[in-house]
Amino acid sequence: MITVNYIYGYKRFAQDIEWMIGHKPNIFWQLTWRFISPAIMLAIFIYYLVDQVQTTVVYNTWDPNDDAFPVQKQKSFPAWVTFIIVLLAGIPSVVIPAYIIVTLLFKLWRHYNPRQDRNLVMVPPSTILPPTFSSTHLTQTRSSFVSIDSSGIDRRPEFIGHVNPVYEVE
Repeated sequence: MITVNYIYGYKRFAQDIEWMIGHKPNIFWQLTWRFISPAIMLAIFIYYLVDQVQTTVVYNTWDPNDDAFPVQKQKSFPAWVTFIIVLLAGIPSVVIPAYIIVTLLFKLWRHYNPRQDRNLVMVPPSTILPPTFSSTHLTQTRSSFVSIDSSGIDRRPEFIGHVNPVYEVE
C-alpha cells in the first residue's frame, strides 16, 4: 500500500482503478489509501518496535548442582545483546518509513525552491571516472555488429547503399 501510494503514485493508481471499474474512486477511498491506512500501519509498526524494546530477552538454563536440577531457570541476556537485536531487526524495518519521509521532504524542498533545480548539473560518469575494462569492452565498431535481412544481404557499412537485386527496377 505504501509502495503503491508513494512510489508508483496515487494519481496513476487512481487512473488504473478508473480504467478497471469505469469511474474514479471516491473521496473515502482516496483518504483511506493515502492517509488512514498508512497512519494505522505506522502506528502498528511503532507499537511493535516499542513493545520489542521493552521486553527483556531471556534464555533457559539449568545447573546440575542445583537442588531442583531438572527445572530450567530463565536468565536475561546482557544489555549489549538487546542492542544488537534492535539493530538487526530495526534498521531494515526503518528504511521504508525513512525513505518515505526523505522523499516527502525532498518534494517539499523542490516545491518551495524551484530555481535550485536549474543549478543542478547532470554529468555523465565517463567524464569523471577513468575507463575500466568492464565499461570499455562494450565499445565496439559499427561493423562488428553484422545482421542479415530476409534477402540475405549484409547490413555492414560497405553494403549500405547497395541495391538488393530482388527490388531492382528493370
